[in-house]
Amino acid sequence: MDFLDEVRAADKKLPFILVSCHDKDDYEQEAKCRGATLCMDKMKVLLLQDKLVEYAYRQLSGEKAPTFHKLLFVHEEDTNAGVLRAAMLQKGFDLILVSSIGEAKRRIFEDKEIELILCDLELPDGTAMELFHTLRRVAGMFQMKNPPVRLLPFFILTENNDLATEYEYRHEGVNDYITAPVNIPE
Repeated sequence: MDFLDEVRAADKKLPFILVSCHDKDDYEQEAKCRGATLCMDKMKVLLLQDKLVEYAYRQLSGEKAPTFHKLLFVHEEDTNAGVLRAAMLQKGFDLILVSSIGEAKRRIFEDKEIELILCDLELPDGTAMELFHTLRRVAGMFQMKNPPVRLLPFFILTENNDLATEYEYRHEGVNDYITAPVNIPE
């Protein structure tokens, strides 16, 4: 808190993110009164990382407070995902990259701001269909309303252009099936 006071005395506008493993209820109100931009749980490392990227982008681009839409991209690890993420960030979409179904589930239930899921067909620990049905089933069992996991749009983004596979996924209820390579406006 003393460091926060020193920073605010020198610069009122500099984003200041306070990260702690203590319960936010113990310090958040005081930190906000002293000028903290955001208080975050240190244990939620991936969520913290995404928030830092968002703030850094805002600072570098000169944008004051754009509305970032968070999209979860579940994909096999490759270099194209980073390129897609950078391009999407410029359009106001924060593409959160995860490479397994397990990571995707954790992020979806941890981050209440995710608005859409993009998913590759095959992942190291299962398929997009398994993730899709798991999310719908869990949301129904716990009647989750925040986030409305059951209603999160679920898109397939894949290089597989097999029409039978596309039909199967659309029949099961995915919102869209997009084949790569994809251009950014699409």
